Amino acid sequence: MPGWNSLLDLGCGCGAVALSALLRLPGDTIHAGRRLMGLDKFESLVEATRRNAALLGLEDMLKAEVADLTQEEEFSRLKSLPAFGPGGSGVGFDLVVANPPYRLHGQGRLPVTLERGAALFGGLETLRAFVRFARMSVRTAREDGPGGIFCLSFPWARRQELAREMIRQSFRPERMLPVSAKPGRTPFMLLLEARAATPDSMDSDVKCVINMADICEDTLFLYEAAKGQTRPSERALALCPRLKPSGPQHLGWRQSA
Repeated sequence: MPGWNSLLDLGCGCGAVALSALLRLPGDTIHAGRRLMGLDKFESLVEATRRNAALLGLEDMLKAEVADLTQEEEFSRLKSLPAFGPGGSGVGFDLVVANPPYRLHGQGRLPVTLERGAALFGGLETLRAFVRFARMSVRTAREDGPGGIFCLSFPWARRQELAREMIRQSFRPERMLPVSAKPGRTPFMLLLEARAATPDSMDSDVKCVINMADICEDTLFLYEAAKGQTRPSERALALCPRLKPSGPQHLGWRQSA
């Protein structure tokens, strides 16, 4: 999303999303008065974000803090920090991003580490906490400008559940991108872009938002077959250039069955 000056990464992990957002900007604009913050419940991951930012020379740009997003009182503590706004003003962020825990408990194998398990497994209450925290943190709609943007990834199969929570917190979904491994397969994830709106502006939009038909874009296929090989699709590479294989032996390139 172009045009943002402040970004909040909820559940930042090692800082990959926030740092990638910075690195995709034109080089002469990276340090142009931007304000970035990453939050995670694990000290080990917050430290990883700080180390990665330092390795890229961006430690002054991205501030990471320990925070449990399921605890509403955390917002009161965090909004007084300088990274939340100049002079601790707590002004909202232009852009909030998240990859919330999406696998329901009891589905799939348990990860080896506690951190990985927390990143993967979460039910309705976890989703609700992430969306609620995003709503408290994003820039609110005003007479002189629209509200900020919340972008997140989530399972395609839980899209109705996601839509209801977004509406509950007065987010209006504007774009939805289904993601599938390759043509012929059902999408497994979605990328959603929603804008903070005022509650009184949401009533007439509830039905169409839940159906999401008007905002759904063509499915993004991560891989395609070409000349007997399976490789990242051109559209996937345009979205994330780092998917580009470094050579024919890369895992992204393999012989088609």
